[in-house]
Amino acid sequence: MSNHEKYIQFLNERQEVVEAHRVSGEGCYHLKIKVTSQEELNLFLNSILEYGNYTLYLSINEIKRRLSPIKDV
Repeated sequence: MSNHEKYIQFLNERQEVVEAHRVSGEGCYHLKIKVTSQEELNLFLNSILEYGNYTLYLSINEIKRRLSPIKDV
């Protein structure tokens, strides 16, 4: 992905995007999105292709969620 600024703008404009992190390793970004249907997911994924390829991981079951014990994090 060579145009990070446009991609970040795209992510900030999309209601589906709940969290977005720039990461090290295999990918450049880790996104958490929420959609209500497979069709919405497909539309979102198609729109990402303008910025590059993606790898998709689906959450099957949330096992643990913990708020940060550090204030303001």
